[in-house]
Amino acid sequence: MVVTAVVYGIAALAVLVSGNPAGAGITARAAAFIRNPCSGGRLGVLPACRRALSLYPTITYILWRFRLRKG
Repeated sequence: MVVTAVVYGIAALAVLVSGNPAGAGITARAAAFIRNPCSGGRLGVLPACRRALSLYPTITYILWRFRLRKG
């Protein structure tokens, strides 16, 4: 379970580092995203919610691992 949480965390970090193509100006519709202030908020809120929802299980798995090592 801990390995799965770590792999999931690494994948989330890779997505975060790679960025959003529309926000980075790679797509043809990037200008519409840049002009609309709600787009930036929308693009930022969803990943923040995903990270917040995955934080509790990840911490729980890590704490379980420490407890299992102790016996």
